[in-house]
Amino acid sequence: ENHERRYYQKMQFIPGHEDIKVFLYYWDDRDGAEFCGWWFGNELGGSQVWARSNSHGDLPPRIGWKIPWDAPRVEPGLLLCEPVGSG
Repeated sequence: ENHERRYYQKMQFIPGHEDIKVFLYYWDDRDGAEFCGWWFGNELGGSQVWARSNSHGDLPPRIGWKIPWDAPRVEPGLLLCEPVGSG
């Protein structure tokens, strides 16, 4: 767990990208509201992050991701977060 939510790590093997780690995790408001929500990054709570959702649910949201994390608005369809076995 991270900040009382389950976190996820991408386990898919992609040739040429073996050293890249991807985590999906929740960060609470301990560092301010602008950092609270679900994140994609290379480690839990790390400084290299790629996407953020302002959602505060127990599970990562399917839609509503900003890419990059500090983009001025969400671009619909740019990132969809699907649970394993949902498709």
